[in-house]
Amino acid sequence: YSLSYELNGGELENGGSNPTSYTIETATFTLLNPSKAGYDFMGWKLEGDETGAVSKTVRIAKGSIGNRKFIATYEAKTVKYKVIHKFMKTDGATYDDYKTDELNGKVDSYVTPAVLSGETIIGFTAPETQRVKLGTEDYATEVIYYYTRNQYRVNVTGTEADDGTVTTVDI
Repeated sequence: YSLSYELNGGELENGGSNPTSYTIETATFTLLNPSKAGYDFMGWKLEGDETGAVSKTVRIAKGSIGNRKFIATYEAKTVKYKVIHKFMKTDGATYDDYKTDELNGKVDSYVTPAVLSGETIIGFTAPETQRVKLGTEDYATEVIYYYTRNQYRVNVTGTEADDGTVTTVDI
């Protein structure tokens, strides 16, 4: 009888393999479980099993019959990621770190961290939010938001007492 496997992106450790066939006379054996970076192995599901049962330990007993296909199932782990908020310095070219948020999300999921708003950013323009896919390890993903300093041009015109010179000041 044939045995087949759908590892869903996982792999068996140390180059291991599971049998691809067996007979009614084959001694009882246990399937090796796969692993997948950023995921917990939840178990094997037998294709065609209406119950959807999942088992971490699958034994094929001596005397068993029938072709079988096993499908590996996983659950994404929770990982930490950073959102760094940087504000433009008065030189208009460089940025200072203002605040770093440490957040959680599921591996391979997409997140859209919020930008700062309200009184926190008076005098600055907030950037557009970013949508990013989380990596498989803690802190593998960083989102950096750059807040630009609002700049204004002020024209000061002289009075009648002086020569009427116009002075422009950027602030």
